[in-house]
Amino acid sequence: MVKTDNICGAILVGGKGRRLGTDKIFVEIKGKPLFKIMYEKLSKIFSNVYFIGREIKNHPFYLDEMDKKAAIIGIYTALKKADTDYCFITAVDLPLLKLELIELLIRNINPEYDIIVPFIKGFFEPMVAIYSKKILDIVEKNIKGNNLKINSLFNESKVLKIEENAVQKIDPFFDSFININRAEDLKNLLEKVEK
Repeated sequence: MVKTDNICGAILVGGKGRRLGTDKIFVEIKGKPLFKIMYEKLSKIFSNVYFIGREIKNHPFYLDEMDKKAAIIGIYTALKKADTDYCFITAVDLPLLKLELIELLIRNINPEYDIIVPFIKGFFEPMVAIYSKKILDIVEKNIKGNNLKINSLFNESKVLKIEENAVQKIDPFFDSFININRAEDLKNLLEKVEK
């Protein structure tokens, strides 16, 4: 696995885990907090990895650029702060994210496209995607227009869909997209990890 300098990695940590009932960044999987799992994982691929949304001690971070609570704000901040043309953006609560999937996205970077994103079971997976800085104006316009849905970006950008069958070769059960929002999600994830 070769590290890349021309794409950065950003981990969104703005959410407080209210539905989960605890701050999800500190939830431990096999004795390691989620923020550390994700940072170590992305650091295997990207030379520059940082957290977006709040401070994580002893790690590079940027606070959100705007005072609204939505993942699109994290995407905006990540792209604005990126010193590379592309940024892989993910969420802190995806501990089963496969490095091979990230590498698949990287291999598909093409200057004709603004977003490289998996398309699974009829839906985009915006928290496992590569975004071009070229869409920064679109993101900002949507935020200012109070259009805070990430999917709105896909309608206004040139999107390269990574189809389900390509992802399934790497991740047969789509574990990379299992996130933790509720206590039940965490319980299911822990059971899967312990198998």
